[in-house]
Amino acid sequence: MYDSIHLSGLKRTFFLSILIISLAACTTTTFKNAHPIDPAQVSKIQFRFVNRSESLGKSLPSADIAQRVAANLVHVGYQISTENNSLYSHDLTAEIGTTKISSTPVGFSFSSGDSDPRGRNFQKANVLPITCTLTSRGPENNQVEYSLDFANKKFLHYEQQPDEQTKLIALLVDDISTTCFNLLSNLKIKTQTRNSMSLIPRATRQKYVSPEPAPSPEYKAPDSPTPNAESQNTDSPAIGSNAASQYPESTNPEPSPEQQNGATPVPDTENQPVATPTPENTLESSWMPSFIIVNDALGEDANGLSADEVPNSNHHRKQIIIHNEGTPVILEMGYDRR
Repeated sequence: MYDSIHLSGLKRTFFLSILIISLAACTTTTFKNAHPIDPAQVSKIQFRFVNRSESLGKSLPSADIAQRVAANLVHVGYQISTENNSLYSHDLTAEIGTTKISSTPVGFSFSSGDSDPRGRNFQKANVLPITCTLTSRGPENNQVEYSLDFANKKFLHYEQQPDEQTKLIALLVDDISTTCFNLLSNLKIKTQTRNSMSLIPRATRQKYVSPEPAPSPEYKAPDSPTPNAESQNTDSPAIGSNAASQYPESTNPEPSPEQQNGATPVPDTENQPVATPTPENTLESSWMPSFIIVNDALGEDANGLSADEVPNSNHHRKQIIIHNEGTPVILEMGYDRR
């Protein structure tokens, strides 16, 4: 009897663990649109990054993070720059808060907290809140705010891990980019040609855009001799004064006086092709958002996936699209989660 009760308890614990990994909690997403913004009025956007996180400290490279996030958003087609320009129509501000214990965020996450559904920390995790706000310039001053929580325990000890800071900054850049992308995509902000680099400062392009390598000279195999009676003769040449006449003279030029004295020759770079960045070049990575949250009507998202192409689509449910290397995973969140 005791063994059967013990086994049933283990099965229940295992099931709850799988449930924590599989289900995505949507309570951590907030979308505030008190003053609506007309997407047709959005032309160019200036991006800013604000660090209000006490857990991450003040040592974050804010300027570098802002440039990398802007580069990611430009990579997917939005007209965004970190430069201050009075001609821009809107401002996009990304703000990170202090880590807190909250519900598990959107997406897949694992937490080894309290497995008791009645426990206080059931399906809770340390999350980092990120908020992106789009504000229009002008007397209207319309504003739309979008927030997401991200679970990552490494953010709790950022300043104590100098060796891991590069990786943590890369994760933070991706999370901020994902949050701002979901804001812009839900507002139906129009995108330009993908990989447009015109709005990224030249210093940023040189830092994050890899130039195409210079073309290497093609190797051309020597022509094979025409088969004839003379070339088919495989006898070894005679050793003597007539042996040298059977081989062509060496094509290597004689060393110059500078080379004979041990000087290093200077290569001729005037006629070498110079590689220039092109719009087809990607940034530091072919960035795509970690997931896309589509509120209410699915409509048309950044990947051109319409509601008609989604099986069993429902316009009154929240949908989460998780991008992977293959087909995107679409989750529909409602009373019957699937």
